[in-house]
Formats: sequence, structure tokens, C-alpha cells
Amino acid sequence: MKSVSDILFESMISEPTMKELVDTLRTKVFRNPLMITNAYFRVIGMSDDRFDDEVWKYAAEYHCCSRTSIEVFRQDDASRQLFEQGTPFVYDTNLAHVIPRILGKIRSRERTLGYLVIFAVDHAFSSTDLDDARIACRCLSVLLRSDPEQADLNESFLSALLKDRPEERYRLESEISQFRKGFKGRFRVLNAPLPADEKLREYAPYIVSEISAIHSDVRCLLSGQCIVVLCNYDEENACASLIAQIKGILGRYGLRYGKSRSFGSLIHMSAYNRQAMMAREIGMLLGHEQMEYAFADYLYHYLLLGHDRLELNSLLCKEYRQLCAHDRRHGSEYADTLITYFLNGFNITETAASLHIHRNSLRHRLERIEEIMGSRCDDVKLADAIYHSQMIDEWLRMNNDLE
Repeated sequence: MKSVSDILFESMISEPTMKELVDTLRTKVFRNPLMITNAYFRVIGMSDDRFDDEVWKYAAEYHCCSRTSIEVFRQDDASRQLFEQGTPFVYDTNLAHVIPRILGKIRSRERTLGYLVIFAVDHAFSSTDLDDARIACRCLSVLLRSDPEQADLNESFLSALLKDRPEERYRLESEISQFRKGFKGRFRVLNAPLPADEKLREYAPYIVSEISAIHSDVRCLLSGQCIVVLCNYDEENACASLIAQIKGILGRYGLRYGKSRSFGSLIHMSAYNRQAMMAREIGMLLGHEQMEYAFADYLYHYLLLGHDRLELNSLLCKEYRQLCAHDRRHGSEYADTLITYFLNGFNITETAASLHIHRNSLRHRLERIEEIMGSRCDDVKLADAIYHSQMIDEWLRMNNDLE
């Protein structure tokens, strides 16, 4: 009778796919259902079994572990044994009180690649199953470490994209081309810096796990002192749905994030991650209290970076200066009123609603504004110039506060 080592050695020589290796482990080694996840609990292989277990059924349908099961397991003492030690062990409490399972960490040196989970459905675990699980984890480590199709967008690959080293670019482009057919058309990056609170930092891996479990189109990792999320999608409404779920998780931990513009080539992930970082940084500097900072909202401010104060001040149009001078002397809000009117497409009803004033009051303001400027309020070019003058002025005042 062949040993488990011999069975797996013969299998590995043939360079198996993940499905083939799972079948070998299922039929020739453990003779029990099993699943394999990546480091963030996304399922990358599982046997063709059906049985009554909530974790298994959710994974079979959604190809990831549910947020609920991750949270329950996180609060279990067994989670510390899995995350910190990693040696396969039998888990038979809480989630596993009906069907015991063996949990094992798949790792390469100090880096976690994924997890092996074996369910005691067909028969109880034998005395050799833990040793066999250790051997299986070593084989899976080789497969996940060497095969980009199996590893998919794993942590090391995404980290390499974020570093964007010139010497790595050819390899990364080659790997992207190998599993490009599995991508949807567009990407977007979210970046959430971790707070200084050491206690909250300890939860970072769990936050990453929760976000990763949302959907197979969401990848998440820790990069430096930031949580970086990559969303892959075809339609903007699908992206909005994913981001709404991510926002809910980050919000529970009080984390604010920047959001990049949409892009189509994964090789440019690093540049768009910088967009997300800059959006949050600029928004915070401007004193904007919100959870999401979209780069599209701060593009103009970004373009102002590095310009001389005198140069920027010279760009403020005459009409904007006139309105601001009047506002300072009389406590009025004419500059904001005109800009709101412009942003509402010169619609009286919508502008009045935005400003929470009566339409007649708005008409009176607009008449007064025209008197001060000597120009019509519905002049598109002038209103646009005043709008951008306000953005420049806001930027100048913010920088003045920092000096």
C-alpha cells in the first residue's frame, strides 16, 4: 500500500491542476470532503460533495467563506491556533460542533498562502489524518507558490503590482496575460490607511478577510500601513454595489478611504493606488469630514500641487473676488449661491432647495449678484470660472492654515 507521501509525490510530478490535486486528496488520502482557500478565505478548490453544513454550502455557492462564519471563527480560541501556529488540528467547537474538521495553514516560509479544511462527513478522523494534512499543506504550498493560474491575484502578486518595479514589469505583464480571460473589463482601487491605534491595527487581517469574502471580484491586502482593495467589474452599478459593502465594513472600524478613478489595465494598479491615497490626503487637508474621498472630486486640487501661491492667486477671476469681498463685508453668501446655481444647471427650483431658501429669495440674490458683477448669472463660462476660482481659493486657504 502506497504511503500518502508517495501518492502526493506521484501527483505533483504530473503537475496537477488544483481540481486534480483536490480529487487526489479526496479519493486517495482523506476520503472526506475538503476545501482549499487562499489567504483571504476565497475558495480556490473544493471536492464535489453535498452535505448539510452552512460553511460548506455557502462556499459552494459563493466560492468564499461568509462574513458571518469568519467573524464567529475570529472570536473562537481556535482562530489563534490557526493563524499563529498553523499546524493542522481538529476543530470541533462552535461552527464545527456537528461536523468536526481539520484546519491547516498553507504557507511558504513566513507568508500565508491559504488554508486546508477537511470535513469529517464520510467517516471520523483517523490517527494519521493530522500527519497527512501536514504533508498535503506542503504540497499545496508548492502548487500555490509556483502556478500563477492557481494563485490568481494573490497577495504577493498584488504587492508586486503596487511596488511597480521596472525590473518586475515584464514578469507581471506575462502573468496578467495568463489569467486575463478571468478578468472583467474595469478596475478601481480603494486605499484606507490604518489608524495609530495599536489595538485596531491588530484587527487589520480580519478586516482584510471580511472584505475579501464579499465577492470573488474583490481582492484585498495589507500594503505597508494601508488596506488596499481592488474591485473588478463590468458595470458601474456593480462596482457601486461592491463599494457599498466595503464601505460598511470599513465604517464599522472607523476607517476612511480614498477611491481611484476607473482603469482598464491591471499593470497600472500602482498609479491608481496613489490616486486613492492622494484623494484621501487632499480631502482630509481640506477639512472634508466624510468616509469616501473620490479622486475625481479632487482632481483639480491635485493639479494645483506644486504651484506657487502668487501664481495661483493670480488665477482668481475678478468676479469671484468681487463676490467674496461683498460676502466678507456684509456676511452674505453670494459666491456660494452662484456656484450652487451653476452646479444645479441654472435651475431656480433645485438651487433654492439645495440652499434651503424660497425661490423668490433666490431670485433676489441672483439679481443682486448680477449688479455686483455687472454680468449675467447664467453665463456658463463666467460661472465655471467662478467655480474653479473657489476651488483655487479653498486650496490657498488650506495651505495658509498649514504654514
